Amino acid sequence: MSDDLRVSVTLGSLPAELADSPRTLTRAVQYAAVLAGTNYLWRKLASNTPKGATGKARQSVHGDVSKGLTIEGFVGYAEPASGYIIFPQEGTRPHWPPIAPLAYWAQRKFGLSADNARRVGYLIARKISRAGVKRQDFVGKTAREERERTQRIMAAAAGRAARDYRAGR
Repeated sequence: MSDDLRVSVTLGSLPAELADSPRTLTRAVQYAAVLAGTNYLWRKLASNTPKGATGKARQSVHGDVSKGLTIEGFVGYAEPASGYIIFPQEGTRPHWPPIAPLAYWAQRKFGLSADNARRVGYLIARKISRAGVKRQDFVGKTAREERERTQRIMAAAAGRAARDYRAGR
């Protein structure tokens, strides 16, 4: 998935009480903190992702933590994996889309018969052929709105890990 559909996080600094601790411990704290932030971002991005006709786009959102290529250590990310999600994210120019998926959506959304759903699908396709699809930018919205909260979650997770270390747990 391209970087413009990815929300990434890193832990800025470790708690002061870990300054003299072994490197393996600081790496474990970094990982735990970034994992906590990633899990939060993953849930938020999934809730901001358009549901669509089947909900598969929302279900495709996933997150992971990997060893970063920078000095910060680990990088967490959340992203939708559905291939067509770029279209509502970025919007489209006017074009004539296939009617069948739109009819399927209308049938599920409004409980229409197959004939009526096909008519509604045609009307939606005609609208898209004239105006395109409006950009929704749900990935950017999640990144902007949740950055501070994610950093607080990661700092709290690092602090808990540091307290557990001091307590010998």
